[in-house]
Amino acid sequence: MKILILGYSNLVKTKILPFFKRYKINYSIASKSQLITDKFCKLKYKSYNEALNNSKADIVYISLANINHFDWAKKALEKNYHVIVDKPITLDLKQANHLVNLAKKKGKLISESIFFNYNIQYKILNNLISNQNIDHININFVYPYPYKRKMLLSKKKGGGIIFDTLPYVAAIARIYCKTKLLKICKVIKKNSRDLTTKCNLLFQFKNCTMSCYLSFGIEYNNQVTFFSKNMNIKINRAFSVPAKTNMNIKYYHLNSKYEKKFVTDNSFKNFFFEVLQNIKNNNFNIYHSSILADAQFKNKIFKK
Repeated sequence: MKILILGYSNLVKTKILPFFKRYKINYSIASKSQLITDKFCKLKYKSYNEALNNSKADIVYISLANINHFDWAKKALEKNYHVIVDKPITLDLKQANHLVNLAKKKGKLISESIFFNYNIQYKILNNLISNQNIDHININFVYPYPYKRKMLLSKKKGGGIIFDTLPYVAAIARIYCKTKLLKICKVIKKNSRDLTTKCNLLFQFKNCTMSCYLSFGIEYNNQVTFFSKNMNIKINRAFSVPAKTNMNIKYYHLNSKYEKKFVTDNSFKNFFFEVLQNIKNNNFNIYHSSILADAQFKNKIFKK
């Protein structure tokens, strides 16, 4: 499979390209604003349209400002590429519906690049809770102001804490809550530029609840805790786990403390190779249905 990357973002430089190089995946890059310095890049384009019109790639990976994800994903699908898009894949439900319907019409895969749950720590978690009924999930995802990632501080480009972190919340709800969402309580704080910088969210599902604290401007914390009648399980670095890192999952069961130690694997590798296999098998529904479920969940939060 050949990959065309639209955008030369820090994520592409630090995470995506090293992976492609290691596994000898053929890739090309299109960047309008930056000089492409990567020595292993097969082809380099200065125009996204030029790249889509001339590339022989099978998959387009889109890593642009959030506000541009929909337009370029749509153009890539119209050119008959499979498409993977950095989160958030779209900024609203209407855009998500349009992309999924277009992908189905074209017989192509479209996926949001959400892969935290492809890490071994979630296999361990799933084993621990396999016989448990989850009563509550608590999510904390906070970090200092992203001054080096100016897009996140620009409302015009689709920045803000909600667009950056809500895809993770939606995925957790889809995977672990599963029952009907009954009620949402929310407190949202915006700065002087009308950019969302903090939010507290409480969700009541039919069989469980979920609380979230998402914020810029606070010491880094990236954590999910699962509570059941007889157990609580805490996962640190829940959404951005460094590969090949010694980690642990701490949990309490019947008032006794336990710890499982493990070495993390490469979440993106697991996600990407699954995508390649499902492209070969024409098995796209899991990605399409996940996009729509998450978009519908987020749409209920955006509603006043």
